[in-house]
Amino acid sequence: MTDFIDPFLTFYEPEPDHGVSDARRATEALFVRQNLIVDWIEGNQSAEAVLDCLEEQGIGADAYVAAVQDNVERIVSSGRVYLENESGLLLPEGFQ
Repeated sequence: MTDFIDPFLTFYEPEPDHGVSDARRATEALFVRQNLIVDWIEGNQSAEAVLDCLEEQGIGADAYVAAVQDNVERIVSSGRVYLENESGLLLPEGFQ
């Protein structure tokens, strides 16, 4: 079983010059876009809304689409299988 949302998610990358308030704003922006991506994957939001949000947050839509495509291709070509454990977490097969 594959956790199909992983290739679509973005990440928080701290900046060395960020202060506490900058880090808080970056975390809030991450939360907004991750929830929007989840809503899109679940069919409750449009892809256009996701791409617009990414652009507004300074993440290029073209770069995001290319990254998702690369992520999906890597998963497919690696043949990686994910298994769900008791906690509901998806772990690579063979991971103890």
